[in-house]
Amino acid sequence: MATITMFWDAAREVVGESAEVPYLVLGAADEAAVRSALQAGARATYGGQVLDKIQIDDRLSETQWRGTVKYRGLYTPPDVSYDFDTSGGTMHITQNLATVGRYGAKASVNEKGGIGWDGHSLQGADVIVPKFEWGETHYLFWTPMNTEWAYKKVLMDLTGKVNNASFRGFAAGEVLFMGARGRRTPETTPYWGIDYRFAASPNLADQTVGDITGIAKKGWELMDVRYEERSDDEFEITIPVPVAVLIHRVYESRDFSLLTIGTGI
Repeated sequence: MATITMFWDAAREVVGESAEVPYLVLGAADEAAVRSALQAGARATYGGQVLDKIQIDDRLSETQWRGTVKYRGLYTPPDVSYDFDTSGGTMHITQNLATVGRYGAKASVNEKGGIGWDGHSLQGADVIVPKFEWGETHYLFWTPMNTEWAYKKVLMDLTGKVNNASFRGFAAGEVLFMGARGRRTPETTPYWGIDYRFAASPNLADQTVGDITGIAKKGWELMDVRYEERSDDEFEITIPVPVAVLIHRVYESRDFSLLTIGTGI
């Protein structure tokens, strides 16, 4: 059975970064035996650094070899980083908040807040609405490495979902998880740097559309206004009047604590 002896006086080290320690291997018939002996007998750490590579250098005799075990410093991930964007999103609306000016003989008709009635449909308008989008980069440690696959499936399942409880100071229903991107290199192993993307839209309560009041809508639900055409005999004009408001849930909700990056601010 092959044995190894460390050459202490020939070890080289860059403190905190790398180290190379030579070994004498005795009783090894071939490279495979040298490799096995070094893997089994070399120190797992050196000066706080971890074993990185094993190198076979020279064959000194039929059963004597010289090899080098290389160590590297443990990767220290940076702090969590953030970016954000509050430039807002665009929404097409057919109802105004208020009619603040009326001009013309038939302008006194109560159109119930409808925008752009052309006699056939409400044309509406595109407006900027509040939207907060942000990203977070976290460095997650996995050992053993195969556990990372289970987490990737969690990320896939949570993508396109909204929070079912408070998250980063936002109420349930206000945050949409837009997905994540991960990266790992030999230098960062066993850490994964993962970029998470989120968007927030506020929940609304006690909204009014035409004569319909008390409307509540969560941030990522959709509001659908139904109209009926009604005639104004005095002005001989037909206008659309809101008669129903439907709130559509289009995203499922999930527990964002499964992201394992915390839920608070």
